[in-house]
Amino acid sequence: MTNVGLIFALKGQLDLIEAAALVRDKVPDVEFRLYGSASDTTYYAQCLEKISRLGLERTVIFAGVTQQPWQVYSDADVVAFASISEGFPYVVVEAMLCGAAVVSTDVGGVREALADTGLLVRPRSPQELAQSICFLLDAPEERLRLGEQARIRALAHFTEEEFLGNYLRTYHELCSRRPRPLLTS
Repeated sequence: MTNVGLIFALKGQLDLIEAAALVRDKVPDVEFRLYGSASDTTYYAQCLEKISRLGLERTVIFAGVTQQPWQVYSDADVVAFASISEGFPYVVVEAMLCGAAVVSTDVGGVREALADTGLLVRPRSPQELAQSICFLLDAPEERLRLGEQARIRALAHFTEEEFLGNYLRTYHELCSRRPRPLLTS
């Protein structure tokens, strides 16, 4: 299981660590690799303390920053995101472009980006996160299917060409509208 993102409270790594403990009960040799820099050192210390308290030192690994996120996503059986708040989920789309099976909290624009090509769980719910991760770890065919569908969706909706085309169409549409008369008092 892989996670990529800055390490700070809004990204929910503490919930992911709790989920790791639950997953390890069912899949003893599971490994959770968390990539990213600690932008909040206090929160990072809390994460390390929770790992120690739950005895997850061999299960949860902070792998630092990666210069090859595409490789990290492609190598993972499951990519999980536990954000508590999110705008547009760029990391989810990156994982989708790599054909990864994604489990994510249903926050911000995640539902819109992921649609039915991954599994959504409620934020701050380590139990739901663990259940969805376990489900995908036990279902290689479903992981493959979701990953393929995620890549197809990402290529159809989230490439630079698609973005620029949509922007240009919107710009032309707005420019073609007749201006409304100004109201005077």
